Amino acid sequence: MGEALESGMNFGHAGSSGIEGNTENAGNTGSTGLEGNTRNAGNTGSTGLEGNTRNAGNTRNALYLIPYPRFSSQHRGVGGHIVHAYSITRALAKAGFATRILTEEEIPLLQGEDGNPELVSVPLAKNDPVRRILWGRRFLRAVRNELSGHPFETSQNHWPTNRPEFVYIRYSVGFMNWLPALKRICGEIPLVLEVNSFGSQRRSWLAGIEGRFLQSADLLIAISDVVRQGIHDRWGDALSGKTHVVTNGVDPGRFPVWKEASERSRGDVIRIGYTGLMETWYDLDLVAEGFLDAARRWSNTDQIKPTPSESTPTKPTQGNPAPRLELHFYGDGPYLQTLRQRYKNETQIVFHGAKPYTSMPDVMNHLDLLVNAESAAKAYTSPIKLMEYMASGRPVLSARTPQCEAMLGAGDKDSERGWIYELGSKDSFTDRLLEWLETPDDEIRARVVKARTFVEEHHTWDQRLAQILALAGIPPVDRP
Repeated sequence: MGEALESGMNFGHAGSSGIEGNTENAGNTGSTGLEGNTRNAGNTGSTGLEGNTRNAGNTRNALYLIPYPRFSSQHRGVGGHIVHAYSITRALAKAGFATRILTEEEIPLLQGEDGNPELVSVPLAKNDPVRRILWGRRFLRAVRNELSGHPFETSQNHWPTNRPEFVYIRYSVGFMNWLPALKRICGEIPLVLEVNSFGSQRRSWLAGIEGRFLQSADLLIAISDVVRQGIHDRWGDALSGKTHVVTNGVDPGRFPVWKEASERSRGDVIRIGYTGLMETWYDLDLVAEGFLDAARRWSNTDQIKPTPSESTPTKPTQGNPAPRLELHFYGDGPYLQTLRQRYKNETQIVFHGAKPYTSMPDVMNHLDLLVNAESAAKAYTSPIKLMEYMASGRPVLSARTPQCEAMLGAGDKDSERGWIYELGSKDSFTDRLLEWLETPDDEIRARVVKARTFVEEHHTWDQRLAQILALAGIPPVDRP
C-alpha cells in the first residue's frame, strides 16, 4: 500500500544501493522533529493517546512505524507514500484506535488535530548513509520505550493501560536488517509489514538476505498481485503463504464537490494535468511529447464546427480557432528541474511545483482531464493517484497496467470509467487524448460518474483497514 502523492510509491527504495535505503537525499538536513508535540497532552476530550487515566483500560491502541528518514521532506511533502500513511492512520483513528505514529521528522499533515493520531519523532540531525544505519538502532529503542510504557523523549504522553494491539510498519530496504530485532521487541504483539516493493526487484543479489529479514513479520501486506507474485517467485511459500494483497484506497469525502465538477463542460482553454511525484520512472516525457503532438494535430484539424447540439469542444475552422490546450504539472521530485529545462520554451506546458495535500482536491477540480502516468518499471504499483482522480469528478487518462485496467474497467481498447493509453507509447497517448477531446460531454460525464461510484463502493480506506484488521485477527472497535 502507499504509492508514492500516490505512488511516488517506491517505498522499497529501488534507488538505494544497499541497506542504507534511498541514498538519493543523503546529506539533506530536512527537519528536526516535533520537539515534544504537547498540543493535545492531557486533552480529556480526545480519543487519542493523551495520557489521562480516565480512558485507561478502555482505549484500543495501534502503533504505526515509518522507519525512513526524511520521509516527507525529501520531495516537499509530495508522494503516494505520504498519502498512504496519512490515510491509514486517519482510518485507524476514525475506527476508534488511539494511534501513535513513530517517524523521524515532523510531518504536520499526519498529526491529528485532536491528538489522534499522535506523531512522535526520532530525529536524525545529519542524513548520511552511516548515520541512517545507526539511526535504526535509536528508532528501535524508541519502539521499545513505547511498548514498555515509557514514552520516547519527544512525547510527553504515556500509553493508557492497554498496549498496542498490533504494530504496523512500512517496509524500507534501509531498515530491513533491524526487522528481526523489531519482532523480538514486539513479542506477541502482531507485526504487520506493508510491502510496496523490495530491494531485490532491482538488485537480485539482495534476495538471500532480504528474504530472511522479511520472514520476521507475522503478516505481509502486498499492494498488488504483482508484488505478491514477486515475493512468491523469490522466496516461495515461506513468505507468500503469509502475504496477502490489500490494494490502496481513497477517501471520497475529500472530494465533496465531485458532482458539480463532473457536470462542468470544457471551455475556451482545456487544461490537462498531472499531479504527484516527478520521477524518471513515470514516463513524464512521454506525456509532454504526446501532449505536444496532440496539440499540433488539434490546432491543425480542418473540420466543420460542430452544431450547438454536439457537446464537444469547437474544432478549428477558418476564423474559428480551436480551444487552447494546456498541460499542467503539479508536484515535486528529482526529475522536475529536468522537465522544466527541457520544456521551458513550450508556453502550453506549465509547472506549478509542490502544493499542499489538502489543496489537491481544488487543484483537480480546476483541471479538465487528469493524467495517470506509469512506466514498465512501475507497473506493479497500486496507484493512489488514479483512485483520487476517479473520486474527484474529473475524467481520467491512464497508462495501461494490470491495476489500472482493473480500476478503469478497460478492455482491449475501451474503458467504462475513463480513457487508457498503451504503456510506453507516445502515439497511443496522443491518439487517446484526441479521442477524449472529440468525446461529447454527456459521455464523459457518464464515465466520470461510473468512476466515482466504483471507488466509493469498492476502494475506500475504511474498507482497506477492515481487510488489514481481519487478516491480522484484530476485531473492530465496539462502538457505544
